[in-house]
Amino acid sequence: MADYEKQINQLSEQCRQCHERFLTGGIGHDKFQSQKADYIAQTDRLNKQLALLKQTERGKEADKKATAAVKGALSGTAVPRDIVNALIKKVVAFPGKRFETHWKFANFAEGL
Repeated sequence: MADYEKQINQLSEQCRQCHERFLTGGIGHDKFQSQKADYIAQTDRLNKQLALLKQTERGKEADKKATAAVKGALSGTAVPRDIVNALIKKVVAFPGKRFETHWKFANFAEGL
């Protein structure tokens, strides 16, 4: 992640320098617009990749916490409420005693 952030900062600095060259007459308007668009496209691409990486890291951290809670439950140290909090995102109640469970894990209860 630090590598992506470093590259984003470098691109931002290069874009700023490009703007300064344009303002001082070092480059023309067309070249400035072209380079600026290129810097923005690269920065956007890196920001998207960084966001995906951060999302993956958050998911891994959530999985670690849930795994720890489940292990605690299996060892008998966790209370039932801890188990519910570790596994279930939300439960929706419908008329006619129908419930819908939203699990924190994809396909967790598949086949049950």
